[in-house]
Amino acid sequence: MILSVTGHRPSPSTFPATDRVLVQLRKTFREYLKLHEPDRVLTGMALGWDTACALACLDRGIPYVAVIPFVGQENRWEAYDQLRYRKILRSAEKVMPLSTAPPLDRAEATDLYHRRNRMLVDHSDRVCACLNPRLTRGGTYATVQYALSRFKRVDNLWGEVMAKTVLKIRKRVIIPVELRHPRKHAP
Repeated sequence: MILSVTGHRPSPSTFPATDRVLVQLRKTFREYLKLHEPDRVLTGMALGWDTACALACLDRGIPYVAVIPFVGQENRWEAYDQLRYRKILRSAEKVMPLSTAPPLDRAEATDLYHRRNRMLVDHSDRVCACLNPRLTRGGTYATVQYALSRFKRVDNLWGEVMAKTVLKIRKRVIIPVELRHPRKHAP
């Protein structure tokens, strides 16, 4: 089975950008990998969930492919995050950039991110997401909706991530919403 991952970057509406959170995200995905044992994982290599998933693959010895929107996507990140990113890329089974040059503007960058996300879904059998069910827009939401429209199984680990990580930090409760495939309409 080929598994792709999609999830949030750290932000006020998702989870804080701390090493403690990254460790818990990594642990959560490592447990998921142990249960499902994919042959390969596809990751978009964004900060947060994607990074944690790649690191968990390294921990479990599972090959992963870095499907990146463009070469240099990390250039605006903190120096530490850039170093970790480059280390993860070096350990990938394969690095697949959609563009070898940085985008010229925000519109081109957005297009490359969306193309990357669709590629992740199109080349996988199953999707493991970390999607806050309260968020109904953004790249992770769009990717999950796209996966569901393609009748891919989507496992949303948001509830597990919240229970193990963010709830302990924020001290608030968020109830996960089950993801369902859109209903087929009769012709």
